[in-house]
Amino acid sequence: MEIRWFKGADCVYLYQNGQVTEGRGYEGRVSVVTDDLQRGNVSLNLRDAQRSDSGEYRCEITDGEKKVENNGVYLHVSGSFKVPQTRPVNVHVGEIVTLQCYLTPRTSAVTMEIRWFKGADCVYLYQNGQVTEGRGYEGRVSVITDDLQRGNVSLNLRDAQRSDSGEYRCEITRGTNKLESDGVHLRVTGNSLQFCQVFLVYVTFVIYG
Repeated sequence: MEIRWFKGADCVYLYQNGQVTEGRGYEGRVSVVTDDLQRGNVSLNLRDAQRSDSGEYRCEITDGEKKVENNGVYLHVSGSFKVPQTRPVNVHVGEIVTLQCYLTPRTSAVTMEIRWFKGADCVYLYQNGQVTEGRGYEGRVSVITDDLQRGNVSLNLRDAQRSDSGEYRCEITRGTNKLESDGVHLRVTGNSLQFCQVFLVYVTFVIYG
C-alpha cells in the first residue's frame, strides 16, 4: 500500500514499501503511526505547526491498481506574539548590558535565524550555527548558544561605548515565519566604573502554535 498526504499539489508525506519520505519543510514534523495502518488508520500527525502550514490537505491511498482519495481538509494555523513595553536603559562606558529576549512558551531556537539590530544595522546574526558580528561590534556581542535550546536569545554587549547608544530590536525567523520585538533604547554615558554592572532588559515573545 502506498500512502501520500498532499498540501495543495505538494506531497508532504509518502509511505511506500515500508519507507517514509517527508516533504520539503516538513522534515521531522510529519508522521503516520505505522502500527495503526493494520487497522486502516492513515491519519497524518503534524508537529510544531507553523502559519505556513495553513492550507488544504488531502490523503491519497494506492493499493495495486486501486486508488482512493479523500475530499481534503483545511488546516488553519493562527498565531501571534506580544512584547511588553520596555524602558530606556542607561549604562556607563565600559559596562556590560544584556538585552534579554525569550521565546514563550519555551521553544528551542537552535534551528532558527536570530538577528539583533541597532536601527537598520544588523549587529549580530546567528544562522545555521554560524555567527556574524556587525561592524564595530566584533568581539563585543554574543548569544549564549547553550541557552538557545531553552529559547533564550538574549544579546550580551560588552565594553559599551557611547557610539552603541540607540534603539535595538530582535528578529527571529523560522521557515517563513518571522517575529520581531519592540525596540528598546540603550543610552551609554559617562566613563568606565571600577566595577562592572550587568543591566537586564526583558523582551518576551509569545508564540501560539
